[in-house]
Amino acid sequence: MNTWCKALVISSLIVAPPLVTTPSYAEPHSLTQLFPVLVGIQLKPEQQSQLEQISQQTLPKVKARLSAQQLKQFNAALAQNQSVRVALSALNLSIAQQFGLRNILQSVRSQIIQALTPDQQRQVMQNFYALQQAR
Repeated sequence: MNTWCKALVISSLIVAPPLVTTPSYAEPHSLTQLFPVLVGIQLKPEQQSQLEQISQQTLPKVKARLSAQQLKQFNAALAQNQSVRVALSALNLSIAQQFGLRNILQSVRSQIIQALTPDQQRQVMQNFYALQQAR
């Protein structure tokens, strides 16, 4: 898979809408709510653990960039089963916040791609295209 395709696919890990329904709570408890292109990917236990750790580290970093009012809106959106992407897009983020979040998410994308095998990366790409067509 060439670098451009990887960047395109991995950039969708957080911004694409989820394909599954998750129970109602303020914190995403499913990897697919935070990383929707992972739907249907069979992860080894060590990969699952690694991606859950990335997830647990990512959300606090994202929340740290939000004001108190934005955080309240963000948590309410997650409680209504909205994806992280939808929850963030509904906020009136400043340019500085957008830049900070972009940096966080670029780091997360790199960590995720390193955790996946080439076959899993191909499946992520297929999921990405399916999500794009569903829009």
